[in-house]
Amino acid sequence: MIATRSLFRIPVGRRHPAPLPIASDDTAARRLVVTVMLLAIALDQSVAPALAPAIGMVAGVFHLSLQAAAWLDMSFNIGYFCAIVVSLWAIERFGKREYLGWSLCAFALASFVCACAPNAAVLTIARALQGASAGGRQIETLPVIFD
Repeated sequence: MIATRSLFRIPVGRRHPAPLPIASDDTAARRLVVTVMLLAIALDQSVAPALAPAIGMVAGVFHLSLQAAAWLDMSFNIGYFCAIVVSLWAIERFGKREYLGWSLCAFALASFVCACAPNAAVLTIARALQGASAGGRQIETLPVIFD
């Protein structure tokens, strides 16, 4: 048995992970993967305009000032752009698929923390982590699809 590390079973000692286990002639599976990834990109790009009215409601629930509500809104963007800057280093260090997998897992975890946030500070930090993982996902989605 080959020694592996991490959640995605990458053999130890290999710099880049093996290709996805989808056969090259399996066009239906490839189309499904491409469709899911493109929907994730579209959803990511449409979240900001859809979320803007909700920020006011969240600010009212947590009794936030205008400045705190602005931080809540901008924390996602700050994390997003920081992830874009770091993503090339992380892709080189960990590999494309590994980085994409961890970005998706981190986004799901950060979204769960956002949903369960007991106060505005936790929500703001979780939104920054959500943005950071979304930035990683955005950069790496298309190269993984067309690799």
